[in-house]
Amino acid sequence: MLSTKQSFYSCSNLIPNKALQILFICMSMSVLLLNVSILASTFISMVKQVSLKPFHVNMTFINIGDLLCGIYLIIMWSADTHFGTHYILQSPFWRQSLTCSTAVVIVLSFSLALPLCLSFLALSRHMVVKYPFGKTFKSNKKVFKYLLRVASICVLLTVGYTTLLATRNGIPVGLCSPYIDPTGALWEARFISIVTTMLHCSSIIYTICASILTVQTIKSSFAVRNQHTVQKTAIGKRTVVQLVTLTASNIISWVPSSVVFLVCLFMEQHPTNMLIWTIVAVVPLNSISNPVLFLWLTRSKQEARSMNTLVP
Repeated sequence: MLSTKQSFYSCSNLIPNKALQILFICMSMSVLLLNVSILASTFISMVKQVSLKPFHVNMTFINIGDLLCGIYLIIMWSADTHFGTHYILQSPFWRQSLTCSTAVVIVLSFSLALPLCLSFLALSRHMVVKYPFGKTFKSNKKVFKYLLRVASICVLLTVGYTTLLATRNGIPVGLCSPYIDPTGALWEARFISIVTTMLHCSSIIYTICASILTVQTIKSSFAVRNQHTVQKTAIGKRTVVQLVTLTASNIISWVPSSVVFLVCLFMEQHPTNMLIWTIVAVVPLNSISNPVLFLWLTRSKQEARSMNTLVP
């Protein structure tokens, strides 16, 4: 039985107008340049044997995830440039292509991995404050192994899901997003949208709770110790501010986009332009703000030294 939903392909181009095409290019280049700059800076620090902390390892994984967002946007506007006004004729071939499937893997990978990395960052910060003599969350190698496992699991699950989707039903839209289903026939799209939304909401809630617990731990430490309490309290507060700022960045980007994708799945007619604007103007906000925040959080060597005892 055919769906009554309006077709997503209502224009001759993959990206329907010039303004959106320019925005795709600007956002993708911004995400790419900012995150590549941060990763290059981290690599140079490693080459120069500058002491890096697990915080930098965690942020590196976040930057790589954000970089995937930029790569996805580049794939989309490159496909639009390649097909031009002939996209409507090439749409079936494009949606069955390896490139489109790769784009789905990219979107799902960074959508799943980023909230997990943020939660791990909140956990590591809290554990270091609570157990200042513990070594687990102060070891670069251990943190790297934990995050690598998380990233690997996300990629494997994403590849399996995309393979299942491509072989059973095909990618439903030319924008290669797993969250958009104009036919309304794919339960997988609803399932993955709900799972992603719950994951991001859980990450936000957990990070806020971890920040509160960190504050309480600092207050307890303040009551017990008298030496250097002002310095330690300032460091702890800065730790909480960092976590809250990163969480706010996640909220601004993922909560609105998740709501839009979920609502559209249950609508009779798909608001095409709103979905595209969400993909290009809302989702990348987190990928742009994260490297800016990273620069702010590590803006001077003096702050790095002052956080030496508490920053993982």
